[in-house]
Amino acid sequence: MFVKALGGRTQVWCCRDCNSTVGHDIEGPLQKPGELLNLVAQMRGAGREIPGTLSAADEPITYDLATSELRFAKPVVVEQDGDQRMYELRGSPKQVRGILRDKGFDSETADRLIAGARHNDMADQWITTTLAHDPALAHRLVAKVALGAGELAFGEAFTGGRLGACLRDVLWARATITEQRDPCPTRRVRSVVCQFRTGYLVPEVGARAW
Repeated sequence: MFVKALGGRTQVWCCRDCNSTVGHDIEGPLQKPGELLNLVAQMRGAGREIPGTLSAADEPITYDLATSELRFAKPVVVEQDGDQRMYELRGSPKQVRGILRDKGFDSETADRLIAGARHNDMADQWITTTLAHDPALAHRLVAKVALGAGELAFGEAFTGGRLGACLRDVLWARATITEQRDPCPTRRVRSVVCQFRTGYLVPEVGARAW
């Protein structure tokens, strides 16, 4: 119910459309590397590397906030000068080591090349990235999470009610958040919580926490 980018997961029963179609059409696009939600996930130590460009050479890179790893599109550049072969190593040691092994170097030789390379200070370099965010998809994702939470707490009494119907309309893009917004949301939520009150949820607390 809660995607990893939002901090966790709680499972509820759902149909194939909600599980597959919504995941493909909403959660998938919102978690692409260039999306704002992916940046939120990266700040939590999850998500995918963020694409951007490095100011020094204006070349494409990806950056991992969780590990501070900088990855280049071409981490190993080979130049041939007569009988001599020069290797320009760029990016993190982890990435370079993997490329060298793919080129046939054993681990010992790869480590020796990395250790003997001249290291450039990247402290004054900037990483530029462009992030996108689709509010309409975000609203649909929130509607999905709210439906799952209501189903988990109150069952069909919630999903079959007015709020459940409004959330389904938003989820399936039949309406927008603005069109479904209640002029008195606090009063509406309090009435719902009172109607479906359980032994561990009182109206006052529920109205603030909903």
